[in-house]
Amino acid sequence: KKIKTCPDAYAIFETEASRDAAVETAEASGGVEFHGNTLLLNASRVEPQTVQWKNCANTDLVVKAKRIAMGMCIMFAGLALWVVAFYLPYAWFTLTFNYSYGQEPGFVAGMTFSMVVVAGNALMYLVCSEVADRTRFIYIDDREVCYMLLYCFACVFNVALDLITTYMVAYRVNVGLRMKTYDGTLLSNLQSFSDRFESYAMQRTLANNLYAYAFPATFLIPFLIEPVATIYAPYKLMVMIIRTQPHIKGFMAENLLGGLVFDLSRYADLMLDAMIAVLIFFFPGGFNIQMFLGMALSHVYIYAFDHYRVLRSIQSCNYTDKMVDWWSQWLMAIPCGCMLACFVFKANCQPGYFCMEGDEMVTACALAFFAHILLHTVLLKYVVPKFGLTGESDGAETNTYKDCSQRLACSWFTANPVYCLRSQYVYKHSPPCTYFLPGKEHLIEKNEEIGLFFEDCPAKEEDYDAPHVDTEALKAKVSDLRGKVTAQAEELSGKVSGHFEDLSGKVSGQFEDLKGKMSGNLEDLKGKMSGTFDRFLKKEDPSGPSGEGGSSS
Repeated sequence: KKIKTCPDAYAIFETEASRDAAVETAEASGGVEFHGNTLLLNASRVEPQTVQWKNCANTDLVVKAKRIAMGMCIMFAGLALWVVAFYLPYAWFTLTFNYSYGQEPGFVAGMTFSMVVVAGNALMYLVCSEVADRTRFIYIDDREVCYMLLYCFACVFNVALDLITTYMVAYRVNVGLRMKTYDGTLLSNLQSFSDRFESYAMQRTLANNLYAYAFPATFLIPFLIEPVATIYAPYKLMVMIIRTQPHIKGFMAENLLGGLVFDLSRYADLMLDAMIAVLIFFFPGGFNIQMFLGMALSHVYIYAFDHYRVLRSIQSCNYTDKMVDWWSQWLMAIPCGCMLACFVFKANCQPGYFCMEGDEMVTACALAFFAHILLHTVLLKYVVPKFGLTGESDGAETNTYKDCSQRLACSWFTANPVYCLRSQYVYKHSPPCTYFLPGKEHLIEKNEEIGLFFEDCPAKEEDYDAPHVDTEALKAKVSDLRGKVTAQAEELSGKVSGHFEDLSGKVSGQFEDLKGKMSGNLEDLKGKMSGTFDRFLKKEDPSGPSGEGGSSS
């Protein structure tokens, strides 16, 4: 009686329609009285696989606030470590380099810059994942929302530092080259940020550096490394550990050899790429096509890799809530707001538009950016749901819990480890409820009295002595394929021969017909020409009638 339980409980109904009716009745009556307390009902927004039962606890707001505060401290500590250990050495080198007469750091410095970006993102990947786990969300979907937002914030922070350093380096390079504005003013004599930023020399250099920063350093290189870092290397490392440690066997060995747990950090990766890509609109348009073409090709590769990874190299996962997608749609406000700020910047002092100078221009761009974020949020929150699907799902009244339980091994009973223990040791069920583990579904025993309707046969065991390639089966398949190809080739050859014979007959007939017509036409033409020639000869003959009957004088 002294144990404080989790304030949430899950009730299972026969159909989805009966659940909805119970929720409506409870809402209309103000709740259900139970032992002096009022219970509130609502339809669950998750599935059993997405509940982290170990995190179900009766925690108050103070405990939750402490966890969030601790997570933020870890987050900022990770950012500080990245800045001090990775970024400051590179920034110190680039800012103290001698840029006189246009000298710039070489290839090694550029590659170092790319690796700093990769290392920073990888470090924050681990830190954000640890923070999201330590916050102890009950639902995996909530954990993924927290992780995605933290990771996106950390990457944006990294990008902001990189762009600031890029701006400072570009300014030093152009000052070393004694670059001037269109009116002959030295770049070093410009005092305001807007004047320096709008100068052609800075625009050209920043556009070039932004493109180099984006592609391939950010868009492609981290994802080329990812297959090795997340699939091949961990698997080989675990194989070596298990091979050299005989005491690691069974369940532990299976866990070590299993794929990595899937997460939704790809939302943040792609959103970061979009944020960087739209910044190119602040500069001359020579890099626009290259920037978005590079991003598109990189995303094609990312899609192909994720397609393989989801199907071949991760543990099973289930995401049922749309919160991660909703927050990613909200994050789209940032690149869209940047595009609006770019429009304000480009439209400044153009014919028919406003004209601002100095800090007014920066303020106008910032106001446009935040105004769009506000509008984007309002539309996403209140307008977009108006066009969403409403009402019951298909089969809400006909699909029963039994139908679902027969098809799916994971249920609200088998997913709860505490209930499985109670089933065996407290309720003495026979057979008891077996805890659900992916890949071990065949261990669940059917017991209709306690709502367990699933049963399955074990998967076929792998024969480790069998060759990796069944040569006999391969030869049989090749022989079968060769026979099919030969038969189809002969059939095609017969069809082609028949078509050629028909075509030859038709052509021969048409040729004979044409020959006959041409012969007839030639005979007619010959006759006409002969008659014409005879008439011509008669007109030109001097021994005609007038010559023979002439008189002599």
